[in-house]
Amino acid sequence: MPWMRAQPEARAASSHVLAIMGPHLRANLITPDECARIRNPVMVVVSLKDKPLFHNSARRLLQLLPNARGVEIDNVAHWPQFEDPETFNRENIRFLKS
Repeated sequence: MPWMRAQPEARAASSHVLAIMGPHLRANLITPDECARIRNPVMVVVSLKDKPLFHNSARRLLQLLPNARGVEIDNVAHWPQFEDPETFNRENIRFLKS
């Protein structure tokens, strides 16, 4: 979201947050077999206005994680917790209570 990136603290932190996208990306990824061993419940949000890459990643996680619950939010892109906090919070609380 532009307003977040405009904050000086966010700019300073972005290089640390996005460090995973650099040359060490592979070291930070988990394999499909490792995903399949995660037994904890996981909520996976599919933000329907986001890029297809992220839709595909979310749907793949739903296939790999044995206890995943998918939540599709249709009016958000990359930041559902900020773009539609009411829907996100409602779904998150429902997930946490289950």
